[in-house]
Amino acid sequence: MLLYATSDVHIDSHELNWQLWQEIGRVCEKSPPDVLLIAGDLAESLDGWSRALQIFSHFSFQKLILPGNHDLWSRTESEPDSFSKYEKDLPEICNQHGWHYLPKNPWIHREIAVVGSCCWYDYSLLPGVHPFSHEELSQKRRGPVKWMDGFACSWPGISQERLDETLVEYFRGQLLQDLGMVSDPSKTLILATHFPFYQEFLRYEGISWDRAYFGAFMGSSSYRDILSSFPIKLHICGHLHRREFLKMDDCSVYLSPVGTVREWTVKDPAAHLQRVLLKLEVQNQKIECTNGA
Repeated sequence: MLLYATSDVHIDSHELNWQLWQEIGRVCEKSPPDVLLIAGDLAESLDGWSRALQIFSHFSFQKLILPGNHDLWSRTESEPDSFSKYEKDLPEICNQHGWHYLPKNPWIHREIAVVGSCCWYDYSLLPGVHPFSHEELSQKRRGPVKWMDGFACSWPGISQERLDETLVEYFRGQLLQDLGMVSDPSKTLILATHFPFYQEFLRYEGISWDRAYFGAFMGSSSYRDILSSFPIKLHICGHLHRREFLKMDDCSVYLSPVGTVREWTVKDPAAHLQRVLLKLEVQNQKIECTNGA
């Protein structure tokens, strides 16, 4: 089974990002995968999601997606709150355009099962010793710097003081429930999340604390035990805008996002896509990356 995967396309951040999304369609038309997986941060608005997903409507291969934090932003009065987007509006758009919204249900096939969640962060990937107060982290502001989720997301009914810890548990509960639905040991179990679980992906050496502050919002170690609790063979994650690979016992972990144009080493969408679109062969419980991404 051939799986294409990437994340953080951010189609509304720059025209070249939108062109890259269209290029994914051209690649899929020329060499169709069995499954296309997008691990979050597609577009900030519901209109953006609808615009993006509909251009893949005519493809017959399986299309899987989950949201990232940018997809849950609610910056105008016309946008629903973040919970509504996650639980109602984004699934409806997926259903309209023939995409499978992973947070609603795992996708289970003859050979593989894919479970997906946005997940969240709780500052636990920071170094053990750091200068940040809980107030600076929970308020997502430290002096002149701020983390935009604190101002762009809307989570009614949850106090700001306990927001991130509450969301980590909320997404964790859903993820464990979905993983519990996949009980057939003959299937290759694939996990997709937007936020990663790995301090190994963060680099603090020689970085100022002002820059390291943003590492608080890069994921959570609270999900790490899931890898040892379930026979996960492949984990696709996003959010960090750089390519990484990690081998965790029997699990291959890939981070291969599109990112924003200023982060691209080449400004040609087709050339950049060639670097970041994972092409993975999944067969007999084995995972092989066929394009070296």
